[in-house]
Amino acid sequence: MAEGSSRAKAKPRAREDWIVAAIDLLVRGGADAVRIDRLADELAVTKGSFYHHFTNRDDLVDGMAVYWAKTQTESVLALLGDVSDAPLGKLKQLIKLFTDLDIGVRDHAMRSFGNTEPRIALAVDEADQKVLATLEKILRGLGASSPDARAFARILTFSTIGFYTAPNLVPKSESRIVGKRLLELIMESLRAH
Repeated sequence: MAEGSSRAKAKPRAREDWIVAAIDLLVRGGADAVRIDRLADELAVTKGSFYHHFTNRDDLVDGMAVYWAKTQTESVLALLGDVSDAPLGKLKQLIKLFTDLDIGVRDHAMRSFGNTEPRIALAVDEADQKVLATLEKILRGLGASSPDARAFARILTFSTIGFYTAPNLVPKSESRIVGKRLLELIMESLRAH
């Protein structure tokens, strides 16, 4: 069967399929890999299908930014439920999620892409702000003052980013131990105040 005919019978792709495929290509090949022809090959469709959903690559990048800002934190925060209920349990659960989930590769790729794409940098920042706000709320629920909650939320966020940007410093096998110790240090500090 000719390549064109197999593509003609390929399953139609939604806008989100293109966005997710673009993020996956970004992870595997960097910003230069996010090209319309490579995406069409990846999805086994024609480039015309791309133009059904996007006007050009910039429109795709805008879509990636919107998708990332909306979805990056949604799944994690949805697992927590009401963060004002049992804040210590929620913080433990969040740290466990950060150390166990394999979200780092995608996050690292998007952060790197943000160095050259301001729209992506804004989306990453928006996702970070949601995480920080959630962490601060949990920490205030544990009795931290607003300045301490702000500082500890940032320490936890920096640590999480460090887990996957410098995996040689904290191997995956040790990330839970480091996360647990970090939580213990925060709790000791809160008890001391």
